[in-house]
Amino acid sequence: ISVFGQGSDGYLVDLDANSGLFLPREKINVEKTLASGKFDIEFAYFQRNGVAWTYYDTNAEKGFDVILVATQPGTGKSTAGYRLEKDSAKLDPALSGKPMVRPSLYSGLLAKRMKAVGQELFRATHVED
Repeated sequence: ISVFGQGSDGYLVDLDANSGLFLPREKINVEKTLASGKFDIEFAYFQRNGVAWTYYDTNAEKGFDVILVATQPGTGKSTAGYRLEKDSAKLDPALSGKPMVRPSLYSGLLAKRMKAVGQELFRATHVED
């Protein structure tokens, strides 16, 4: 799902295709899927007024567990990275200074799909090799 607004944009991506949005177009009902609580995304990207965020669900549990932030989104590199644990966000310096789109945070099929999605939606500088 793409989200566009004045001065902002974003993407919500269901990498494992388990939300019912990969049906023939005439059978897709986004409102119903969202209202049902079955919309399960593994990757999200938002950019607003010169700051970008990427959110990752890498452990298949409800919610995101990694967040990357770029205060200079044009570079494609994260300024900071956080690991979410229960009710806290912990700064992880190892996540900083690398591309905002990181297939390596996933494994197997999800990593392959993230790579393909990244190459489709973002400039090469934003996607990890």
